[in-house]
Amino acid sequence: MKPTKPVILASTSPRRRELLAATGLMFTAVASPYKEVMPQSADPEELVIRFSREKARAVRDAFRNSIIIGADTVVALGNRVFGKPENPEDATDMLYSLQGRTHAVYTGITVLDTTDGKERSDVSRTNVTFAPLTREQIRAYHRKVSPFDKAGSYAIQEHAAAFTERIDGEFYTIVGLPVCRLREVLENFGIFLM
Repeated sequence: MKPTKPVILASTSPRRRELLAATGLMFTAVASPYKEVMPQSADPEELVIRFSREKARAVRDAFRNSIIIGADTVVALGNRVFGKPENPEDATDMLYSLQGRTHAVYTGITVLDTTDGKERSDVSRTNVTFAPLTREQIRAYHRKVSPFDKAGSYAIQEHAAAFTERIDGEFYTIVGLPVCRLREVLENFGIFLM
């Protein structure tokens, strides 16, 4: 069923745009002005819900009578939450912390109807296990893939298959938009992807 209102993706992430476009849903992607501030410690589920909600809310005044989708992704290893790296050393340290271990990737999604203020959020978690890596292997990977716009300093769909031993959960959560979970949330707004 075609949406009766314009759909706005509050993200300019190429990965999120590609995933949403693959569903056949017509939408417009815009940059959200909301800037996440990563706390020293936080519950990753609560964090991605909050960030996805704030990204959606930050563009609602510009898009009346629309459906807005916000999303945010973080990587967590135990109590430590990783956002995007700040510099090359930070990127290497992040990925080195994850090598040889299992970590969790959380993506939060929020759908907001600007007409009536209705809002629904959800979160998806996927566990990822990496093979052991040296710092030189990590630097070689970062020469192929820029880590700076990626939570945890890697992109699962960009050469990370070479060191990914196991994935438990929805693959698209790691990419940045859990499409199956989003489909379920959108149905609450009368938008059906199937």
